[in-house]
Amino acid sequence: MAFNHFNKSCLEFGAKEGPIRCIFFCEFHPTAGPIISAQVPENYISKELFDSISVYIITKAELQRSTITVTLQEYKILGFPVRIDDKKYARNAFHFNLCFVCDSDARTVQYESVVTKFSDYLMAMEMESNFLSGGKSNTKLKPILYQVMEELNTKGECALTEGPTATHLKVCRIRCDPAPVMDHQVPVFIKELPEQQWDLTTQQVTPYIDGFNHVARIAALSDVENNLVKACIQNLVYYGVVALVPLFQYGNVYCTTPKLKILAQDVELQRKCLQYVAQNAETVTNFKRCFSNIFSYDEGNNNKRFMHTF
Repeated sequence: MAFNHFNKSCLEFGAKEGPIRCIFFCEFHPTAGPIISAQVPENYISKELFDSISVYIITKAELQRSTITVTLQEYKILGFPVRIDDKKYARNAFHFNLCFVCDSDARTVQYESVVTKFSDYLMAMEMESNFLSGGKSNTKLKPILYQVMEELNTKGECALTEGPTATHLKVCRIRCDPAPVMDHQVPVFIKELPEQQWDLTTQQVTPYIDGFNHVARIAALSDVENNLVKACIQNLVYYGVVALVPLFQYGNVYCTTPKLKILAQDVELQRKCLQYVAQNAETVTNFKRCFSNIFSYDEGNNNKRFMHTF
């Protein structure tokens, strides 16, 4: 049995995303030591298994309020140990850890912020009304744990309200960094630039993203250093605002595929096509003209040549 634990998020490249298999709440009992007070499903993590890893779950002071992952042969356990100092508790402190359990080969980095926020929510309830240390944590917590696991697995988010305390949990998907941007690539908007306070470089670069200018040309037109333009466009690709296409060489030959007939038959797709190629709402043309102008037939080589008309 091998243990890996760390207090920093790491991207688990190549790992799959999987559901939460179990959520359990454990605490340090003043006489019994580390124990699981509540878990769903019941007995998913056995007492024997928990005892063998409890030193990594109920941790020393150096790892308090740090994301900790314990990888076992069959499970990966993600937790966020918390300690509340107060003289009302035995030994003047209350230690607990709220843990998510996934498959051992699953990617869990997307749950780190959820575990942290959920733990802070439980800590707030404990400080407000002794919600966790009152001796009935199993009865009170199990419905909450079940709700969180069910809704995060099915919807990716969950709203909790307990008395005056409320919180909203949401799984944030962590994307991998896009490939490096090359000088010859052409950025194309695939959705409108969200209205938010973008950095100065993005504000200076985006007016020159028109579907025709390649990266090197955008850098020259915007008077922004080439590497900064690449970093800016890579950031826009990461957020799904732009896509990158190769610079079209007008002498190249492009062949259509049988899927072209879908465009000729699908009215809704035709409408979207006309909106996409139009420079503005006033210049939307009819589909027949658009379809006939996109491609011209070259009888010399029986290929379709791309006409750069939009």
